[in-house]
Amino acid sequence: MNIFPETPQALLKKIAELSNGADEIVWKELIELYAPALRLFVKLRDSNLPDADVEDVVQEVFIKLVEVLRRQAYDNARGRFRAYLAVMVRRILVDRYRRRMARPDMDAAAAIEELDREAASPDAGTILDAKWRLACHIAAERHVLEKSAISDQSREVYRLSSAEGLSNAQIAKQLNLKENSVRRIKSRVAAMVEAIERTLYE
Repeated sequence: MNIFPETPQALLKKIAELSNGADEIVWKELIELYAPALRLFVKLRDSNLPDADVEDVVQEVFIKLVEVLRRQAYDNARGRFRAYLAVMVRRILVDRYRRRMARPDMDAAAAIEELDREAASPDAGTILDAKWRLACHIAAERHVLEKSAISDQSREVYRLSSAEGLSNAQIAKQLNLKENSVRRIKSRVAAMVEAIERTLYE
């Protein structure tokens, strides 16, 4: 089952080629692919950010991406798309914190300082990569469990294994299945998750 038929690079190339007249379907594919992972990534960068603000950041990322692609200023030879998005998220967060510095109810200076400290760290690339990978994994799991055409039984097997950490024997007993069936279901769903995660992490 090919869940995301096009890689991010193929979608970006298609958008760049279409320039100002980018097909709405192509944009929808890119947004559907990246929005869930971006939301989670923003939350991992700032866990105190309200959901509405997270949505604003994600929207701003896509708005800026439209501008960049229309100017044909994105060059995938200079690095991975995920790194490009991570830098964009950081800049948007810093800009938002700077705009809010006058507000007494938010310690924007501390938030900016934390982002700057993280960016200056010798492990910055590794940290960002780990956060992006985690966001991709969670988004991929959610996509498979919520949007894929898998049975309720498969969803429950994967949930019991992944979320509750039950063994194959425990799941088999609880759902009245054979251990072999549990193993096969877990393997099939895990392969679907991995396929989406790989696409996002490209």
